[in-house]
Amino acid sequence: MSMHFTEDHEWVRVEGDTATIGITQYAAEQLGDVVFVELPEVGKTVAKGTDAAVVESVKAAAEVNAPVSGTVSEINAALEGAPQTVNEAPEGDGWIVKMTVTDKRTIMRYLPHTDQDRADMLKRIGVADIDALFADVPSDKLLKDLPGLPGHKSEMEVARIMGELAAGNRAAGDGPFFVGAGAYRHHVPATVDHIIQRSEFLTSYTPYQPEITQGTLQYLFEFQTQIANLTAMDVANASMYDGSTGCGEAVLMAHRVTRKDKAVLSGGLHPQYRAVVETLDRLADGEVEALAPDPAGTEDILAAIDDETSCVVVQSPSFYGQIVDLKPIAEKAHEKGALLIAVFTEAVSLGLLEPPGAQGADIVVGEGQSLGNPLTFGG
Repeated sequence: MSMHFTEDHEWVRVEGDTATIGITQYAAEQLGDVVFVELPEVGKTVAKGTDAAVVESVKAAAEVNAPVSGTVSEINAALEGAPQTVNEAPEGDGWIVKMTVTDKRTIMRYLPHTDQDRADMLKRIGVADIDALFADVPSDKLLKDLPGLPGHKSEMEVARIMGELAAGNRAAGDGPFFVGAGAYRHHVPATVDHIIQRSEFLTSYTPYQPEITQGTLQYLFEFQTQIANLTAMDVANASMYDGSTGCGEAVLMAHRVTRKDKAVLSGGLHPQYRAVVETLDRLADGEVEALAPDPAGTEDILAAIDDETSCVVVQSPSFYGQIVDLKPIAEKAHEKGALLIAVFTEAVSLGLLEPPGAQGADIVVGEGQSLGNPLTFGG
């Protein structure tokens, strides 16, 4: 069972195929004392947006517009002798009419557009009706009705159902695993959740409002300082969307800096990072030379670097787990006027390994998930 409110201050409570309709508490207060309710006849067909009833008060008479299309199945006959019930309990015993919904698609959704708004947009687009927008979809693939979804449930029931569904998963913490492709289980200290839920951090989403953004400024400073220290770089941003898109942006930046457009990708680079770089670089009219996958860590990436090379993208530890010595790659890249982009998918590894900045990397990019975010099945 769900309850919706219209912009004209009617409400509709839908349970199965039955819609109960009334006016809101606000509407009742604005009308004042209700003295008469004109009810429709049972069996009357009412279209969405047309009058389903009329409520008269000491101030005025107001039409009750049907939020759905259907047939009147029941009226609140008690209002004939006690119209004041609309004032006393407008969203309870003061309900006005019940209808059998003939077309569930007319049930009000959380969309602000009026019929006129939609007509204006269709006219501007140049089509006759909304169905024309789906002309390319085979007719047998179009839904004729709403899916048979379960009805409204309480919070407790939903939590129980979701818990049962989640029990079918094998969580990362349920045992050891060795195929994470850059995303692994980590211990997240309890202080992380405690700190991020403090009001100065949790509610400071709008940096242009200085009176509530001191938390934003602090955690950006802390994050950038930590990343700069881990990578041994002079500056750090805060930050890109994720590691793969950050890698693509790093390649485009290298093209702009060197004024060359060839990127050499190591065979040890995460395949998803490689795919993102190839997509972005192609749209930027760049050239990508992606070396073959290198599980053994034996590729000769130095041979691929030439005078046309803008940047060399190398991941360490690689997708296959090898620790790559970046120094000779940096030397060859700089000799050819190219930049070395060092990639990591496991930020925690930088606490143990020699940082890429100390090995000559010009740009460092990676995924920060392991610094405090759980796996959450890709969320």
